[in-house]
Amino acid sequence: MSHYRPYPQYKDSGVEWVGAVPSHWESRRMASLFREVARLGDPALPILSISIHDGITDDELAPDDRDRRISQIEDRTKYKRVAPKDLAYNMMRAWQGAFGAVTVDGLVSPAYVVAEPIDAFRTVFIEQLLRTPNAIEEMRRYSRGIADFRMRLYWDYFRDLKICLPSLEEQDSILNRVSYETARMDSLIAKKSEFIDLLEKKLQALVKRAVTKGLDRKARMRESGVPWIGEMPDHWKLSKLGYEVSECGGKTPTTDNTAYWGGDIPWVTPKDMKGDVIADSIDKITPFAVSECGMVAIPVGSVLVVVRGMILAHSFPVALTTIPVTINQDMKALVPSKHLLSTYLKLVLQSAKSYVVTILVAEAAHGTRVLRTDMWRQLPVLLPPIEEQQLICDHVDAIATRFGNLISLTKASIELLQRRRAAFMAAAVTGQIDLRESA
Repeated sequence: MSHYRPYPQYKDSGVEWVGAVPSHWESRRMASLFREVARLGDPALPILSISIHDGITDDELAPDDRDRRISQIEDRTKYKRVAPKDLAYNMMRAWQGAFGAVTVDGLVSPAYVVAEPIDAFRTVFIEQLLRTPNAIEEMRRYSRGIADFRMRLYWDYFRDLKICLPSLEEQDSILNRVSYETARMDSLIAKKSEFIDLLEKKLQALVKRAVTKGLDRKARMRESGVPWIGEMPDHWKLSKLGYEVSECGGKTPTTDNTAYWGGDIPWVTPKDMKGDVIADSIDKITPFAVSECGMVAIPVGSVLVVVRGMILAHSFPVALTTIPVTINQDMKALVPSKHLLSTYLKLVLQSAKSYVVTILVAEAAHGTRVLRTDMWRQLPVLLPPIEEQQLICDHVDAIATRFGNLISLTKASIELLQRRRAAFMAAAVTGQIDLRESA
């Protein structure tokens, strides 16, 4: 925020990671601000968690989230109780900024540290200060462990950490101004995010129209008999996926045999399915693994789909291979027949996403999260002439490029706002800018 000015006078804080601070700010050890507490849990209280991005939650974690974020314990009395104004942090992720100022009564994992204030200050001010880049780096220095994933910030080290604070009144002034400015930026970010959602939905609608209705708006139409398709061009054929593709499954070589891993053959899993093209993979296997495990080399131009796993709870990933790959058992590779272009098949499957997810939701109600072979083989597929398929693919490429460029520009502006937001908050709580009401 360029219109804010620095304080009139600064001094050396005496704390290396803090540097210069406004002359009236005071250096404090954490031990003079907090004491560690371990209150017994109360089964009636909600289980909370701390995020490195958002601080502590205010609401009960959903069971699925609880399973992912913290080790679930049946007996809630084993959790630690937190109260408003406490500071809680995840020992294992403190060096990433996993701190939270508590605003509601609740429970946190026994692996968290809970600190209770012993002086008058705003805990949320401390939280924001501890999320600044210099503070996070200092937390890393205070943490103990032989590798990042083993790092722990124990209370006995955290209590010796030094910070600098203004008066309680000035903390309130700074927090009020920060709240106002970040709310403005968050509103802009939300509007830009909504714009991206609208663009993506519009693009999906245009793609679906192209692959189900064609490009000729004057073409004679007939009813397809498929609810999610509706009318279709009269000269197109209606088939089923199982008739138009051959399928290949995948396997996972055992991790016990190191000779299987670290080769140069891409091994694709659902975690690689973040885009609609596969040009590489996170993991690689060796030719020895392929031959010993009876794995199939998936040819270029195959369409990969995820058929099993939690990702199917909200999505149906589809991607086109541009390199030879192997796949794991949660995937299927679909090799199109001569009547079907692979690029067109990819568009058809992407357009059927909502239909497929609806099927999966119904299956999930029966305790499964699997797109069974008999299910996807029955998926309706419209077959225009090959030349028309190519025209549709070219048309979709053109509109996807236009929309993609606009989406990329909007995402870049969001990232810039997020960086400015973080920089403003850091400048505010470290005294680089004067946010006092009288300034």
